[in-house]
Amino acid sequence: MGLDMYLYRQQYAHPELKENLRLERAGKITTFAPERRTFLREEIGYWRKANHIHRWFVENVQEGSDDGHDYYVDRSELEELLKLVIKVLKHSKLVPGTVPAGRRILQNGEIQDTWEDGSIIDNPELAETLLPRLGGCFFGSLDYDQDYVNELRHTKSLNQKIMKDSNIFRSCG
Repeated sequence: MGLDMYLYRQQYAHPELKENLRLERAGKITTFAPERRTFLREEIGYWRKANHIHRWFVENVQEGSDDGHDYYVDRSELEELLKLVIKVLKHSKLVPGTVPAGRRILQNGEIQDTWEDGSIIDNPELAETLLPRLGGCFFGSLDYDQDYVNELRHTKSLNQKIMKDSNIFRSCG
């Protein structure tokens, strides 16, 4: 499976509300047939190569199944993830170190990873326990470094915005 993950809000459009819906593409208005079920789907979150966040969703929302299908995510699950992220961020002090440069070179007949100066987590034990990295093809780095922390910050910001948006979890009646 790829490692791009999307979080969507999907809402049913009641037939009596469809007359108020307008979708315009290339200057043309699309109408919605009242006899058909219509859903509105809005992207509210996106992660790329955040394998620790991907792993959390697989283990806590998808019952261990990493199959690329859509899964329902409850508010309480996002709150649980947010609490873990905040805890790991609080205990993840970045210090100078070397990090993967994202390139490989051929050296002495072998393919070698390249490294550059960056920041690593001083003591990653809590991160390894609560939000461990996930290995696999195209899953990004396994290091506990600045990229790991940046994805935690992104997840924290995203989840906080979602929690503040009263429309996301409002019942559609």
